[in-house]
Amino acid sequence: MNPSFDFGRWGLLVRQHWIENKKRYLLSIGAMAGILFMWFFFVVISEDTEPMNAMVQRGTYFFLLFIGGCFYASQFYRELGSRSKAINYLLLPSSSLEKLLVSLLYAVVLYFITFTAIFYLVDVIMVTVVNTIHPTYTEPGVNGYIRKASVVNVFGWFGVTNGVPFFLSAYFAIQAAFLLGSVYFEKYSFVKTVISLFCIFLLIYLVNGFLLESMLPEGSYLRDIGSFRVFNNEDGADYLVELPNGVRDVIIGLVKYGFPFFFWVVTYFRLKEKEV
Repeated sequence: MNPSFDFGRWGLLVRQHWIENKKRYLLSIGAMAGILFMWFFFVVISEDTEPMNAMVQRGTYFFLLFIGGCFYASQFYRELGSRSKAINYLLLPSSSLEKLLVSLLYAVVLYFITFTAIFYLVDVIMVTVVNTIHPTYTEPGVNGYIRKASVVNVFGWFGVTNGVPFFLSAYFAIQAAFLLGSVYFEKYSFVKTVISLFCIFLLIYLVNGFLLESMLPEGSYLRDIGSFRVFNNEDGADYLVELPNGVRDVIIGLVKYGFPFFFWVVTYFRLKEKEV
């Protein structure tokens, strides 16, 4: 039996977690569906021109995905906040890797799938209701053009280029930070993680706004990762300076997709060295 990971032992840990938390999870699913129903009902009664429009559906999905997913991740290791529960949890005959993989299964994979399924279930019902009680509506600014409300693909176009990949990568990165916070902070992990992330983003903003700007040529600004557009004040021309495409692609890939893995690795080592 491998001391780091054994599939049978991990399966027992997954089953134990479900048995201990199934009631709370089922109640949370019901509460999640209730919140979605109430919000969409409010939207329907307050919007006469274009009920259940695509932007409302997509915005609702990503907003609640962020809030619910981050809060759930921040509470996953709540046992570590109590001395007696922490002792029992740390003495479980399983490795830190197996415990981390359980959290990734429930907090990352299953939460994402479950929330998406609940959202579409409620969304389909509310769109059907809207088309029943308010079967047609006129699109603003287009006289005589009639259409019905429809269920949208939340992973489709979001009004900005590459908007959905950006929101998803940001979600998984921020949720991974909250999962780390649930191990690092014993009390009030959600609030403390929010404050910590705010301080980190503020520091990044200050470094980018003052340090980098002072190092760049006068009149230049950061266009995107690895690319700068420099203005020449003498002739009025501007010049584009870029890193090689291969280097830029690696850096952009690390920035977009590397943060979740970084926080998961740090969570593993923090969990491994956790003491009561």
